[in-house]
Formats: sequence, C-alpha cells, structure tokens
Amino acid sequence: MSLNSRFKENVNKVVDYLTINGGIEPRKNEMYKGICPHKIITQIRKVYCKGERQNDGSICYDEWILYEEEISKLKEIKFDFNIKTYSDKFDYNLEILKEYLIDNDFASIKRNTIYKNFYLGEWVHSLRKFRKLGKKNSNGDIVYRTSTAARVLTKEQIEKLDNAGFIWNPNSINIKTKEEYLQLRKSLHIQLGCILKTCKNQIKTENDVKKINKKLIKKLD
Repeated sequence: MSLNSRFKENVNKVVDYLTINGGIEPRKNEMYKGICPHKIITQIRKVYCKGERQNDGSICYDEWILYEEEISKLKEIKFDFNIKTYSDKFDYNLEILKEYLIDNDFASIKRNTIYKNFYLGEWVHSLRKFRKLGKKNSNGDIVYRTSTAARVLTKEQIEKLDNAGFIWNPNSINIKTKEEYLQLRKSLHIQLGCILKTCKNQIKTENDVKKINKKLIKKLD
C-alpha cells in the first residue's frame, strides 16, 4: 500500500472514530483500528491549512494528499480543520470551562466529565497536577517536567484561571464553600469572564472578580 493510500485509509478511520464518538476528539495516545487518531487529526489539519489546492479539489502538502471525497466527509461531521497552538488551545479550553460554570460548579467536575465534545475533567485535573507538582521559575511560570517533556503553565494563564474562579484544591470544596462560591458568582453576574453592566451607572469589572476570588481562595486554602 502506498503512503497516500494509507493516509487516505487512516483519514476514513478518523471519520469513523469521530462519527461513533459524537465528534469528541481522541486522547493523545488513544488507539483505534491500529492507528493513533490524534496523530492523524494533526496531519489532516496540517495538510488542509498549509497545503496547496489542486484543480481536482484535493490538497497536497509534502508527501500527503487530502482528497476531495475525504474533505467532504470531514465537513459533513463538522470537523475543525484549524491548527491550534498550545496558547490557542488554552484560551479555547478556558472559554469552555467558563461556559460550563454558568450553570454548574467546580464540585461537579469529575475527571471523566465531558462537556461540548471536550474532556473538561481531564484538562482541569492536569492543570491542578501541574500547579501542585511543578516548580515556579523567575518569571512566575509553573514548569512541570516529565521524563520526556516539559509543560509550562504561564503566569498569565494562571491569572486567567484565577479570574475565572478556578479552584486549585478540589479537596477544599465542601457544601458550605460551594454554596458560598455560587452565591458570590451570582451576585457579581460573572458570565463567560466578560465585564457586564448591571445598571446604567454601575459596571462590575474584572477587578471585582479578582477581589472575590482572592477571598475565596483564602477561605478554601
């Protein structure tokens, strides 16, 4: 089997995987029918975004060809062709978390929680793990090293999470603090991290949110 024939077959396996799983993208090391769907999805996005369009509707990038038939199949299942950098992914994931917290609370987020085709629970768990086991550098970033790689949670990202009311220690959540947290969020009308006007002459700002979060974090620690 040629390289492009194998790639075409793998693309179709990805379509099958996403169809069966309702559009939820695979975990990084997950296997399906002898392939790593996460790796193939990365290749698909690279070919689609960086490749050269051909007259027959296919797209070529290096040795890879994404045929019109497979592109149509991916579009039918509303596949996201955009390449996401780590920074893009963080901001996107954070918006999903904020949206989830409009009608839910942190106490309801378990490691297997999935929301809007996103493994929200695993993302929250990984952030807590990085913060707990990582080391802070001179820039205020948290660096978490494994035997094969290093992950960085920047100071700016930590501030964004704090402003969104992120609870770093799940063991500190109890009925009293959970209710208090929800009451404070409701009183400030915090929705999607936006600055909302509560009346003509009064605007609740992100500084208000920071003050409340600092009080909460102090109580929860």
